[in-house]
Amino acid sequence: MYKLFLWLKYLRRRYLAWLSAVAVALCVFMMLTSISVMDGFLAKAEVAAKGLFGDIIIDPASVTGIGRYDEFISRLTGEYRVDGDFRVVARRGTNALDFQADAGYVHVEALVGTSTVAATRTFPGRGLLYENDRFLCELRGDLRLTPDGKVGFLGRGEPLPKGATFGQLRLEAVYAKVGDGLPEVEAATPVVNSFGLLRAGRVYLTTIQICGIRLPERTRVTSFEEGLFVQAGDPNATFSPSPRQVIDRTLEHAEAIERLFRAESDRPEEDRDPMLMLRLSRARENLPADVMLILAERAKLAAERARAGVGSGVAVDLLAERVERQTAALAEGLASELAPPSNPVILGLGIGGLSFRAPTREHVRSITPGTKVVLTLLPVGRGGGIREVNPNTATFRVVDDAKTDVYTIDTRTVYVPFEKLQLMADLYERRDIADPTKADPARCSQIQVKVRRAHTPPAKLAAVRRKIEREWLAFYPKYEREFDRAKINTDVRVQTWYEHLAHFVGPIQKQRTLVALMFGVISFVAVILIFAIFYMIVMQKIRDIGVVRAVGGSAAGVAQVFLAFGAAAGLVGSLLGVVAGCAFVWNINAIHDWLGRTVGFQVWTPETYLFDEIPNQVDPAVVVAIVVWAVFSGLVGALIPAVRAAVMEPAEAVRYG
Repeated sequence: MYKLFLWLKYLRRRYLAWLSAVAVALCVFMMLTSISVMDGFLAKAEVAAKGLFGDIIIDPASVTGIGRYDEFISRLTGEYRVDGDFRVVARRGTNALDFQADAGYVHVEALVGTSTVAATRTFPGRGLLYENDRFLCELRGDLRLTPDGKVGFLGRGEPLPKGATFGQLRLEAVYAKVGDGLPEVEAATPVVNSFGLLRAGRVYLTTIQICGIRLPERTRVTSFEEGLFVQAGDPNATFSPSPRQVIDRTLEHAEAIERLFRAESDRPEEDRDPMLMLRLSRARENLPADVMLILAERAKLAAERARAGVGSGVAVDLLAERVERQTAALAEGLASELAPPSNPVILGLGIGGLSFRAPTREHVRSITPGTKVVLTLLPVGRGGGIREVNPNTATFRVVDDAKTDVYTIDTRTVYVPFEKLQLMADLYERRDIADPTKADPARCSQIQVKVRRAHTPPAKLAAVRRKIEREWLAFYPKYEREFDRAKINTDVRVQTWYEHLAHFVGPIQKQRTLVALMFGVISFVAVILIFAIFYMIVMQKIRDIGVVRAVGGSAAGVAQVFLAFGAAAGLVGSLLGVVAGCAFVWNINAIHDWLGRTVGFQVWTPETYLFDEIPNQVDPAVVVAIVVWAVFSGLVGALIPAVRAAVMEPAEAVRYG
């Protein structure tokens, strides 16, 4: 009992000891903020890398690309993608709907391992069924391959979503099961990369990277759908989102622009940001007239409801019904204008001049879905020199925009359909007219692979990479003569996402370790401060210690009083530091923006640090480790004074001072 009494007494009256708690709090604050930001940076790099490239990346040795990519992907996944202009017929069955689809020529050798087939072959398959550009379901069935190279698919879809009217049906692709693949590989997809120019209107021109991708196939390999604007989070995202979906998102964005414009207009004139007002005005001017009319009608309805109050009755209800009819009519007209284009494009959110970020951190788009842009590139895929090729130019219609959170990607990348970019970049398949059996195969610029979750740790991922390398070494000799004839370099480089970004992630990890060590050394000051303060307390309380020892207190009991005192200082200091550190990290972007607006002080720029925002996530494991370290520091700092008090002789202590 005496230990608790002395501990509470010293805790209340020794205000000097709380300086040690403040020192611990400052050290905890510094370590938590620095480690959280650095860890967040590394976590963002990993998420961004996997969202952009998948877990494993296969790159060619030259710009001529990788030939026979679908055949190689089938060796990894066990599925071969069959493209074609499928004619889909639906027949109502007993418990579900049966579908039949027929297409033209396919690569027979990819399915059966030879250029000829003597009899009709059947493979298990699956297909993605769409109705009027809306995803319906995934079909499961059988794919038939005939001797003349024709392919047919019989599939059954169940259950079907509500509202299916069986209008215009189409299959996005059919995947035939041709093998077991690698058990570690979940999915893979090819990508075509090229560089070109983007023009929007007559006055805007910028250099960009053009990325040809397959949707929704890419969403199985990366998290591409999470950054989309119109189709946010849709795992079946395509280059032809439903017009109604486009309209709804455009209206939401238009309302956000109006809200920002009114908020800035309501500020005193001397406090307004003229550049922001100009950008918002241009964004409003670029909105379709029908959209602005719908917003005006909605604003009128909101005003009427505010004037009438709650339970206003018939007048407001009639107005609401009329506005709804007008909105539906305008939406229907706008839907016809935004019908799926033949050349769709998804813009990277952040391309200069096409979008900007408001002080509220909202992205404002100057170009919305439905706008036309022009892309120009040099088709050097066949290996020709710059003087030997002519630029390819095509007009595209914007259907969506994408955000990866990586500044250098979002400000320089647009996404177009895989086959379209193959055609523009001169990477499509060329068949010899004289001998159809000879062909210069289609190529891609990269193959991205997603690995099953159980194999994503770095060591296991490296093992999967080695298996993929062995698969390639076993695959390419089959087409070595074809590759040599087409002058395709068969060398590839297989890397994990970490190896692909080692030049970027490696230095960050070293900096994190260095920062942690640096703050660890600085934090040793807290240990020294606790030691000095507690030693002073022990020297001041020698007589009290002697009295306690004289009336029967044990040496261990006296030591425990001061050790508990030190642990309390460490615990209280760590809790204060954790609260302050978490609050600072969670609001670090708002604090950074405020400092930039008020005093012009900015440390973080996305151009330098790649990401749009400072990482603001706190890892609970890091918090626990820092708290344990802080309490341990308090114990270490109080250890020598506690031992000094414990070994003191009672008689000597009572005579002291």
